[in-house]
Amino acid sequence: MRRKDREITDLPEIRKIVQSATECHLAFCDDGLPYGVTLNYGFEEHDGIFTFYFHGAGEGRKAEIIRRNPNAYFFMESGCAFHEEKRPDGQTYMTMSYSSAAGAGTIREVEDMQEKRHALARLTERFSRTPVSVFPDSVIRRTTIWKMTVPRMTAKRNAPRN
Repeated sequence: MRRKDREITDLPEIRKIVQSATECHLAFCDDGLPYGVTLNYGFEEHDGIFTFYFHGAGEGRKAEIIRRNPNAYFFMESGCAFHEEKRPDGQTYMTMSYSSAAGAGTIREVEDMQEKRHALARLTERFSRTPVSVFPDSVIRRTTIWKMTVPRMTAKRNAPRN
């Protein structure tokens, strides 16, 4: 990372960024060309290894790319806000404050019903108070869940100056 002064290495701080972001941008390589999608997600972290869960169509371009090449890159951001101030010397200072996290990993489809319920619980608990247990097996069965394992990620923050 070029700007070491913005790097975040503290795991609880990285968890806060991942928790506070509402969407995740996934990048893939589709026969040598870039392809990206934005998805909401659920996650869990154990010993610094993050697991992200996404739901979406089991067919279509994204699904085809994942099945051909399970390597993916993600990034997310939170707390984005534009700041502008006049300095004593008359110059205008402008910046964007943010916190971000990014990393590479592998992604695969979750097929086991128990693992799908677990993944959906991680996903829905971020946005809803409705427990996954209310969904019948028929709904769980036809819901496509993608699981991305990220062994290492980077994070950084540009905070407004005081």
